[in-house]
Amino acid sequence: MEANVDTRCGGFGGSKTPDDAQVAILTGLKSQVETSLGKECATFEAVAVVSQVVAGMNHKFKVK
Repeated sequence: MEANVDTRCGGFGGSKTPDDAQVAILTGLKSQVETSLGKECATFEAVAVVSQVVAGMNHKFKVK
């Protein structure tokens, strides 16, 4: 049975395991995240990602 997912044009897609390119994006942001948090992250691993295509690409990551 498939889940009934309400998708909208321009909305975020479903949660997926990040691919190598998405992991690279997140890894490149680690120092900015640590600066924003005011501390170093002992672990910084992408667990899941949702993406949105607009005039470019937006990503939301779940990080462990």
